[in-house]
Amino acid sequence: MKLRTIYQALLVFVVSQMFIFSVFARSPLRYVSQDNEENIIPKNNLRGLHFTPWCFSSAEKTKEILDHYKQSNLNTIVIAMKTEDGMLPYASNVKLAQKIGACRPAIKNVKQLVQEFHERGIYTIARVVIFQDTILAKGQPEWALSKEGNWTKPYHPMVWKYNLSIIKELISFGFDEINFDYIRFPNPGDKGLYKRADNSCKPYEAIEGFLEYVYKDIKSYNNSVKISADVFGIASMNKQEDIEMLGQRVDHMSEFLDFICPMNYPSHIADEFSNLNCPRLHPYEAMKYFTEKTLVKAMLTKAKVRPWIQDFPYRVDNIFNGQYVLLQIKAVNDTGAMGWLAWNASGHYSWPVYQKKKKLLPL
Repeated sequence: MKLRTIYQALLVFVVSQMFIFSVFARSPLRYVSQDNEENIIPKNNLRGLHFTPWCFSSAEKTKEILDHYKQSNLNTIVIAMKTEDGMLPYASNVKLAQKIGACRPAIKNVKQLVQEFHERGIYTIARVVIFQDTILAKGQPEWALSKEGNWTKPYHPMVWKYNLSIIKELISFGFDEINFDYIRFPNPGDKGLYKRADNSCKPYEAIEGFLEYVYKDIKSYNNSVKISADVFGIASMNKQEDIEMLGQRVDHMSEFLDFICPMNYPSHIADEFSNLNCPRLHPYEAMKYFTEKTLVKAMLTKAKVRPWIQDFPYRVDNIFNGQYVLLQIKAVNDTGAMGWLAWNASGHYSWPVYQKKKKLLPL
């Protein structure tokens, strides 16, 4: 264990020096988008967009997205199959989901939808929000962190079992990967006051315990299905106060994952962040810095790093454009991470960015 800690410290130092050199050696802001015969990322990496289930509530809406994909270099799609309030957008056979009213079908035939994407060579990911679940917290109040909140207890075995039953149902529909979101304890900005954990369980033990539980079960159920989890970008900094609050230890979580997905949105990083000067105004540097930090944390595990990138104008309305997105993609490519996923809550993406033959070229 001591040798591993020393090795990680050396890796952190080496990567940080490489980052500093890359920033000063060549400014990423000297890049522009141009048409070229090469794509913006190697073809063997996953590159995709996230959509709400309502984007597939009709054949017309589905066709519109499929048409966009046909004109793009995208090869992956993420669909929210358990939302932030715990809603399941399909007619689930999970008895408890039916009992608490979690099923609100937006997608008529999930298996058919997945098949449509597979026929076009598109890798499919089901995004599942885990511990933030208003419907379950109200339906089973003894499983909730507090009476006022919308979070379930991350250490409760029945919460684990309920989520696993949904995950296995989604696997039966043919999804290639299950992506866990809100795989943490609430932060101060989330609703509800609560006891963070019981006396016998630390926050990170609850999160890692859940991951080990579902990973082993899923792999025995279907070993070909990949498992991923979203983490805050700050989780890679490994600060004790963040670990105690969120329960996210990237290196330990990665032991039970195929992909670790840091949410490195530049606009979400505090302007006064000491290691970067106003990160939201420097999407390349911000994305590269936090992606490299996560790569170091996951290096001693089998998990690959695949960050989320920002395709929305939050706090950068005056400068946001396609170039803002492309600079993040360039940063991910330069770190050697295994692709990226883009986020836009409404599904209104900067489609020209993802067109075929897009590349960043120096001025």
